[in-house]
Amino acid sequence: MLKLQRVMFPILDAALNGFNYFFHIYVSWHLLDIQYGKLNALIALCTILFTAGVSIQMFTARTLSDGEGIRRESLQAVRTIAGAAAVLYTGLFIGLFPLIGRLTRADGMEITIIALTLITHLFLCIQRGIFQGQRRFLAMNISMYTEAGAKLLVLVLLLQWFTDVFTVLLSIWIGMMASLLHGWMNNRDSRRLWFRKAEASPPWREVSAALLAIVCSQFFFYFFTSFDLMIVNYYLPEQSGSYAVIVRFGQLIVFVGMSLLTVLLPEFAARKQDLGKLFSLLWKCIAFMMLLAFTAILLYQFAAPHVIPALFGERYAVDAQLTMLSAVMYASFTFASLFIYVNIALGRSRHLYYIGAVSALLVVSLQLMHANIAAVMIQETAAFILLDLLLLLDLILYRWKVTRDEREEENASILVLERH
Repeated sequence: MLKLQRVMFPILDAALNGFNYFFHIYVSWHLLDIQYGKLNALIALCTILFTAGVSIQMFTARTLSDGEGIRRESLQAVRTIAGAAAVLYTGLFIGLFPLIGRLTRADGMEITIIALTLITHLFLCIQRGIFQGQRRFLAMNISMYTEAGAKLLVLVLLLQWFTDVFTVLLSIWIGMMASLLHGWMNNRDSRRLWFRKAEASPPWREVSAALLAIVCSQFFFYFFTSFDLMIVNYYLPEQSGSYAVIVRFGQLIVFVGMSLLTVLLPEFAARKQDLGKLFSLLWKCIAFMMLLAFTAILLYQFAAPHVIPALFGERYAVDAQLTMLSAVMYASFTFASLFIYVNIALGRSRHLYYIGAVSALLVVSLQLMHANIAAVMIQETAAFILLDLLLLLDLILYRWKVTRDEREEENASILVLERH
């Protein structure tokens, strides 16, 4: 059953993109170009701030799948941290209300619903982390489809009467609430997590250090897929709608890749004590993802320029070179995500230096050169390829050093035995 779930999860998760894509198509039919650009900038802000929730999900999954058993104290520490993060989000949105409104051109109701969405996401991710860690991938699929289905239902019912950005954001929040309810009702471990008192004090230092490393990794992950939307919305608002369509189409590659990585994270974590097996799995993943990336680039070169206007409307007609560039850009990013997940499974943090350096370089570059959307995409593609090379080289060097140290210890043990 587990093997079947591993196979079915990425297929069902990839199919879920059809729901999410219809969401964006339907919204683009009803909103003006500038409204659609604004919506995607707000979603980009949410995506960056989803870092805390996704990090909690990954830590919970790793805790449950690393072979050391369920550590209730660690999971209850996650509950407390999620509550603290919810309070922090509330304070930040109250304190930074004018600044957020000025940067995103959002009104008070839109900012409020974003805050509610972020808080709901924190507790939803605890449920999904338990599903993922216990390899209950079918339950994860149901959770995600519940969110997408409720979101689309509300959207179709309301958007024809209330054609504004707030209605779209409201549908997103209601979808998350429906998924949270599903997780709460179907996750007995979650109820024990909340209501049973821990036998020992939570290992705060261990949990905080592990979560911080994951938060940093995930922050840059969502930063890379969202910051450009905010840059284009701020500097090129007239082109923000078209850019959002290109990006959403290109990110289908990321969605497929992340579906695979969701399944692979527990597998990498289970092999962290045997680097031979872990790297064997890694090379297989790289080969498979290269095949998928090559296929996607060809499709985006020849098919996407015709598909996008058919789906989103003629006003979103784009050049074939831009769609192909989006495929190269997000394929490169997906490889970087794979290497980041391997580092998270190993409990390493060195990769954060490379991610931080490339992020800083990209921010400076985009601030200086943003004449058109092609310039933005070229800079991002170069940054992702550079990050791929740095992260892969670092993993190879890590394995070489570990292997060398093990051989030296083995030789030292042999010498000691020979002397005796």
